[in-house]
Amino acid sequence: MKRETRPTLVTAALLLGTFLASMDVNIVATSMPTVASQLGGLELYGWVFAAYLLTSTTTLPLYGRLADIYGRKPMYLLAVALFLLGSVLCGLARTMEQLILFRALQGLGAGGLIPITLTLFGDMYQAERRALVQGIFSVVWGVSSVIGPLIGGALVTLASWPWIFWINLPLGLVSTAVFIFALHEDPALRQRDQRLNMPSAVLLITCFSCALLAVQRLGEGAATSPSTLIAAAAALASGALHLLLERRSPAPMFPRPVFGHRAAVTTYVLGLASGGVLFATVAYVPLFVQGVLGQTPTRAGLALIPLSITWTATTFTIGWLSKRAGYRPLVLAGAALILAGTAPLLFLRASPSEALLYLGMSIIGLGMANVITTPTIAVQDVMPYAHRAMATAMMQFTRAISGTFTVALLGLQVTSGLREILPPGVEHPGELLDTSRWATLPPEVLQRATDALAQGLDRAFWVMAAMAFAGLLVSLAFPSLRMGASSPDGLHS
Repeated sequence: MKRETRPTLVTAALLLGTFLASMDVNIVATSMPTVASQLGGLELYGWVFAAYLLTSTTTLPLYGRLADIYGRKPMYLLAVALFLLGSVLCGLARTMEQLILFRALQGLGAGGLIPITLTLFGDMYQAERRALVQGIFSVVWGVSSVIGPLIGGALVTLASWPWIFWINLPLGLVSTAVFIFALHEDPALRQRDQRLNMPSAVLLITCFSCALLAVQRLGEGAATSPSTLIAAAAALASGALHLLLERRSPAPMFPRPVFGHRAAVTTYVLGLASGGVLFATVAYVPLFVQGVLGQTPTRAGLALIPLSITWTATTFTIGWLSKRAGYRPLVLAGAALILAGTAPLLFLRASPSEALLYLGMSIIGLGMANVITTPTIAVQDVMPYAHRAMATAMMQFTRAISGTFTVALLGLQVTSGLREILPPGVEHPGELLDTSRWATLPPEVLQRATDALAQGLDRAFWVMAAMAFAGLLVSLAFPSLRMGASSPDGLHS
């Protein structure tokens, strides 16, 4: 007797996996000072995050391609297994070098969790129901982001730091057991005639890994160091070889149908703009609150809550609006709202105001919901099952890559003025941003640092506005599509 997929149980398992992935990032971010103090190697602090980001970002297209060839279920289980194994090993690390290595392994798994989750939503649900599920997805992501730091602090205080990683194990095993029981794929849907072009995949990962390493070094102020130049040269060489293999391969890493619809191509390019704005907002708006307005780190984190609230609330309306108006008006409105939301940020240097900042965050949240969720539903609607996972992963990939590069490059602008005024005893611009040290700094140094930071952030906000404007122009190319242009042909009930 053929066993049927149970979409509700699968969705519950996937949302629990989403909760883990989001919570892990925030738990680690808030607990790392304690971890670094116990393991030593403070100079390697940033690489704990960079290693995870590197592997989780560069493997996104690989997971998409593998999920189309071999099926969603085995690839998701592989991703969960790597994530949980990495979590266990991170808790067992005894040096910072070991922790960095195991975080990279954890990132290898994390790279497959979200794109395959969103792909399975596309497989299981018709478009209007999918919008509702993605709204719940946004809620889970937002809630886990908020409570992650609280859980991390409690675990470090009441237990020990390894538990910030080990907490993933029981929840991950429960999620996996439910997933295995509830999801049943039709083997006939797999592309048995396709094979992964491994050399092309390795070159792609090498290209973006080296590019991210080069940008990481740029952000540290080492633009002309040999390591930066070698990484940049390796990125260019591997990228050129990848393109050469792609042109000649009968089974390319990026099949033509993935770029065969205008909605998909427009969404990828729009992702470059929206990803840059989103990541820069998350990185630099809290920095403005803490470093310029002089508020606490907790208050700085609260500055992003309006964005999360309006984003989540708007997501629940997308299915209803798309069914009546089509996808294009929502994409255009979202791009326009993102641009409008960056406008208040441009006045913050002249008139520092939390109210003005919260207004901008609220409007950007409204726009992001439409620019990210709406195209995802539309592309999954028109993309056949055989290429849906790759298309979904590409949407994630373009946003993540653009966001990572944007934050790193803007960091040079933000801290350039601070590097010129470092007083004796202060070795890095980040020390001037630590509000707990402000009482020890001479008033004139503190004022100069605040002014330099405000000037650097103002330049960053103008770049964000330019990217938002570019996104609005790109959104004009989004085609007119109605909900239900095609139906899911995979696991829908």
